[in-house]
Amino acid sequence: MLIEASAVRVVHIYRGIGESGGAVGVALSLLHQRLLRLGIDSKMLVLDDAGTGPDVSRLPRVETLSLERRIRAVTRRLGLNDIHRLGSFRLDRHTFFQNADLVHFHGMHSGTFSYLALPRVATFRPTLLSLHDTWAFTGHCAYPGDCERWKTGCGECPSPETDPAIARDATHLEWRLKSRAFNASGLGLVSKSAWTTRVARVSALRHLPLTEIPYGVDTAVYRPRGKGRSRALLGLPQELFVLLVSGSDMKERRAGQDLLARSLRALAPDLAARCVLMVMGRGGSELGSATGLPVRDLGYVSDDHLRAVAFSASDLYLLPTRADVFGIASIESQACGTPVVSFRVGGVPDHVRPGETGFLAEPEDALGFRDGIALLLENEAARHRLSAGGRASVLRDFDLSLEASRHASLYEAILSGRKVGAGRPPVVPPIPLDEPRFAARPAPRTGGSESGTIAPVAEPAGPD
Repeated sequence: MLIEASAVRVVHIYRGIGESGGAVGVALSLLHQRLLRLGIDSKMLVLDDAGTGPDVSRLPRVETLSLERRIRAVTRRLGLNDIHRLGSFRLDRHTFFQNADLVHFHGMHSGTFSYLALPRVATFRPTLLSLHDTWAFTGHCAYPGDCERWKTGCGECPSPETDPAIARDATHLEWRLKSRAFNASGLGLVSKSAWTTRVARVSALRHLPLTEIPYGVDTAVYRPRGKGRSRALLGLPQELFVLLVSGSDMKERRAGQDLLARSLRALAPDLAARCVLMVMGRGGSELGSATGLPVRDLGYVSDDHLRAVAFSASDLYLLPTRADVFGIASIESQACGTPVVSFRVGGVPDHVRPGETGFLAEPEDALGFRDGIALLLENEAARHRLSAGGRASVLRDFDLSLEASRHASLYEAILSGRKVGAGRPPVVPPIPLDEPRFAARPAPRTGGSESGTIAPVAEPAGPD
């Protein structure tokens, strides 16, 4: 029998919350707020809480003699980026951890948490990891591209500069260390797309339990705002086609801006003359000269309502990515009634569905991408049909409330399987403002598996 949702206490771990954590940090912040509304006692541990409220605290660190910094200087030279956080082995002393029923990681790399501490964490609490990228089963990179060495142990890395970059090729060793730590912990995986599910099931972590829960957006905020009014607010011409592109770092090769430039430069001259390119993000200032189109550069936009206005003002949203676990901006666009043109890569086909929500070109096919843009711009009826289909698709499959309820159900299923009521400790008192945020180590939970691993959870075939 499932326990009451109000009884569930979860602590999320990631490098940052909101904008400080990038797109994942923003998504995590929204999920956290929705879980609170569902009655889940949700807390967050991050690298720097920066005064973000009582539900957010800083991850433990060992700052004596700058020990972590000194270790990092050595391990980075060895090509091992993410094992210097000695404070990870003190996670069990934090009151957020002690009060939690389970721990949910949303990423460990970039200096967030030492994966070597995972088996220790899992002896005290059931543990989950959301696969916001593929770092968990590679030798260092978040997106391996065409490389498939991660299937057999990495080593002789062809792309050491790929984020997170390494100073020395120790990818085989890191692959082995991570594989042992993750599998020894028995943690559960949360996949964010059908593509990530398929990849995880042929990785070194294939024996771990996995549940697929896609991202969601707030459809009350991301909704059609009226094209004419939105363009007037942004100072955009009413008579031209508006093409929108966005990204947190559009200069990154994975973002595919070279593919976008080749596509737009190949548009027929009479069609290109009727287009304006709107840019929302960092690194897009050079797109005007690269694409040959006039550019309206909004810069980085964090406000959800302004983002919704930008999507609503556009005729098409262009997503020229080379690799993406999902593509949250795509469903934001669809929720606002704007069709999407992208490539058939990663998790993008989960939500960009030809004939229903947008157009997909084959990977690296810049001319196919161009053809998709031209086809939809020249067919108003098709754009209207895809606009309605995109909004309906998000409401059905990718609403933020649905994402939160799926997480709540997963937490309840895990805790019910572990018979939480039998061994649950009392709540540790809140941390006084003038005292350290650490307490004595908790005893391992009783009831359920002695190792603290998660029993396999029935996984859905895909979004409901």
